[in-house]
Amino acid sequence: MMHTTIDTPDVQLAKLLIARKLKDDGIDMAPEKIVATFKSETGRDTRIRFRYPAAKVRVTVQSVVSDSDELTFADIVELVEEQASSYQRMLDYHDVLEEIIAETKVAAKREIAKAKRRGLAWKLLDIQPPTVEAGSNPVPSVEVTIEMLSAALVPNRYSVVAQYGEAIVSDLTDERVVLSQTVRSVRKNWFDGVGAAGAIDAVALTALRSSGQDVPAVIRRMRESENGFVLHCDDLSLTLRWADGLIKGSFAITDQISYTDSSLSLRGPEKPASTLGLSGKPASVIVESPLLEGAVVIDAADSAGISKVTLEPRFHVFDAETLEPRDQLFPL
Repeated sequence: MMHTTIDTPDVQLAKLLIARKLKDDGIDMAPEKIVATFKSETGRDTRIRFRYPAAKVRVTVQSVVSDSDELTFADIVELVEEQASSYQRMLDYHDVLEEIIAETKVAAKREIAKAKRRGLAWKLLDIQPPTVEAGSNPVPSVEVTIEMLSAALVPNRYSVVAQYGEAIVSDLTDERVVLSQTVRSVRKNWFDGVGAAGAIDAVALTALRSSGQDVPAVIRRMRESENGFVLHCDDLSLTLRWADGLIKGSFAITDQISYTDSSLSLRGPEKPASTLGLSGKPASVIVESPLLEGAVVIDAADSAGISKVTLEPRFHVFDAETLEPRDQLFPL
């Protein structure tokens, strides 16, 4: 996501108006403390932000003009009044915020210490009030930002918003958060030990190579986005996603047979009369595909009109520096 600071004459005038309005309300805010930014990615919107300039606590209030090509003077004038009133409400509970932040900081540090003793790479980055949308009626709360391992096994920000320390503790000790971080920490230690950054589904790797894709470039893109994406490899639409250090792929082999996460789903006329006796057989007894060459059926079952066939999972590790896949397999 890209944010570009805006400093047009209209915006400069708007900043002066906001500062004047705040001063009329007894709040001394220099115009240079007010920032207007333009965000561009999936949508277009313009944001006006300003922060309470306190030593311990910084409060950020923002107004958003959505789906606009540019921020006009008329747009900004409409936002001045709600900006000032939201700011005043933030000041009204500023002392309460300081108490909540002090309490939450103790609780967060305690939980991070527990996580580190479990081998988790957690790090406290910041504790501040969350950004408040102008015109809203905020209640005292804080946003705790912690560095954790992402699905790509690289440091990533994880934020929790709560109104008291106990809620932060509850969120950070949530079973899913702790379990996923434990899995990622164990995998990262293993990959670090062999000089790898992760592993990629062997079937997806075959699809990438057979279509002439630059595999390290694809992995680099995966590592940066982590949201997954679709690659069109010849006539194949290959969906890739990163999960706890493993890049997994899914695609349609025929109209009725699809491959997802080391499994085949068979529907309609492609669905076998029975999956009994398929275990241990080569995948070719079900469907002929060069992408599945060497794959072995290790389990099969019928459910709700769909035959689910699990293949022997194979993941090739890729080098930490070059991101080039090796022949070495990751032991699941």
